Amino acid sequence: MLDLFYLFALVVASPLLFYRIVRQKKYRDGLGQKFLGLVPVLPAKNEEKKRIWFHAVSVGEVNLLKPIVARIDVEYPKWEFVVSSTSKTGFELAKKLFGDRTEVFYCPLDFSWAVKRSL
Repeated sequence: MLDLFYLFALVVASPLLFYRIVRQKKYRDGLGQKFLGLVPVLPAKNEEKKRIWFHAVSVGEVNLLKPIVARIDVEYPKWEFVVSSTSKTGFELAKKLFGDRTEVFYCPLDFSWAVKRSL
């Protein structure tokens, strides 16, 4: 039912969204990840590995992840993590800070099919 509401809102907002996607490149990035949940597929974790998904909406929240990730690396060295972001600048900073160690992707929107596929 909630998907129907989101879909209705998307249809109503689509002219504005389409305009922004065409005019401003920053809105084009990550469309498949946001609307369809096409996030990177990671290999299944084994019994010894745990994986944490950190979500940081913007640059400020990505910066706040630095000490958290550093602490987890020290206390739980076998754990893995992934990072998602909503904004282009947050995504770019997360790639810069964590991209050599983990997957960074755009967080899927609250459509059940996108969230289900990403999980």
